[in-house]
Amino acid sequence: MNNKSNVITKNEEIILEIVERENPITMKQIIERTKEQKEWADSTIKTFVRRLVKKGMVAVEEKEVQYFIPK
Repeated sequence: MNNKSNVITKNEEIILEIVERENPITMKQIIERTKEQKEWADSTIKTFVRRLVKKGMVAVEEKEVQYFIPK
């Protein structure tokens, strides 16, 4: 049975690839790297990151700033 909540979109995949390639990575770095490929608003990128966290594909690690790491 396929769980739709764990299926990622092509746009989320772009973010996930960045997180996997450069982890740990801050939200600011994710935004910078994504904007090298796409002309998305910061809020759009943050939404994709939040969705990946909610789907369990990315974890948040709290230190002096939040770092995002692939699960």
